Amino acid sequence: MLRIEHLRLRLPPGYETQAESIARQVAAALAERTPLADRTLEELSVGPVRIAPKLGAGTPSADGAVAAAIAAAIQDRLQVGGSAPPAANRRTECST
Repeated sequence: MLRIEHLRLRLPPGYETQAESIARQVAAALAERTPLADRTLEELSVGPVRIAPKLGAGTPSADGAVAAAIAAAIQDRLQVGGSAPPAANRRTECST
């Protein structure tokens, strides 16, 4: 089971009002992913996550793309373990 006690998102201009929706979608996306071994981490940092800039801020498709990219980055870090972001920041088609 994954339990997140605190999720801090730093979003670019245009996404200020979407933080709560994006955070909920991140949680939902993580809940659908393959569970990992039980462990406790004090902190997990994923670094910048990039999405395609053509997605309009505040639209459902943009929020979903941002949430999916963040969830994928979190899942990647959980599989690797540790709290430091990867040396080379993960770049996907999806930029927060």
